Formats: sequence, C-alpha cells, structure tokens
Amino acid sequence: MRMKGLKRQLWFQVLIAMMLGLVAGLLLAPTGAGMLTDKAVDYATPWIVLPGNVFLALIKMVVIPLGLSSIVLGLTSSPDPDFLKKAALRIFPYFVGTTVIAIGIGICLTLVIEPGRYINADMIQHIMEESPAARVHVESNVMHVAD
Repeated sequence: MRMKGLKRQLWFQVLIAMMLGLVAGLLLAPTGAGMLTDKAVDYATPWIVLPGNVFLALIKMVVIPLGLSSIVLGLTSSPDPDFLKKAALRIFPYFVGTTVIAIGIGICLTLVIEPGRYINADMIQHIMEESPAARVHVESNVMHVAD
C-alpha cells in the first residue's frame, strides 16, 4: 500500500495519533522524561485535555438528535399510514422490552458480583490522603480557565 493511501485511512491516522499522544505523555510527564515539573504539569494539563473534552462534548450533543431524527425519518419515509401504525406497534414494545432486559441483566449482575464488597474503605482513604493529585484537588477551589 502506498503512503498516500495510508494517509487517507482513518484507522492509520488514529494509530498515529495514539502513538504521538503516548510519546507526548512520556516526554511531558514528570515521572517520564521529565520535561515538565509537577507545577508546570498542573498548569498545562487542563489545556492539553481541553480539545479532547470539547470534542467528546460535541459528540454527546449530536448523538441523541441524530438517533431521534434517523428514527423519525425512517418511520415517516413510507407514504402508507398503515405501515407507520404497524411499525410503531412493533418498535415501541421492542424498545421497552430491550430496556427492561438490559436493566434486569444489570440488576442480576450487581447482585451476583456485588461490586465494591471486597474494597477496604480504610485503604482507599489512606491512598487518597497520600496522593498528591487528591491533595491538589481538595486544596484548590479555584477553577481553571479551561474548565
């Protein structure tokens, strides 16, 4: 495959971006190559994270209207009103049924697995007290411009 063809492939672009992100993280982290100090990392992190957070927020903002409009357009594309009635009578129970099944699976798995049962609360409290990131978060009530 030619390099020009690879530049057009989305999967290749995603792999390159992941590698660049990994290299940047290793170079900038104080525990990695140490190009930034702890204080500089605290200042730079919100700005580095900002584009990704904006992108995810935009995707979340588009998903619900896109899904709703595709369902509405799909249902109203038929000129036959009887088809719309039959489709609605099939689709509504399907959505309700799959939602009830998903909730049931979640409840059953929670009762069987019992997440958090074996977690020692004292150990977590000790870890959180020792964590510098937790101390900075608790001590700092000032919002960053990027937030």
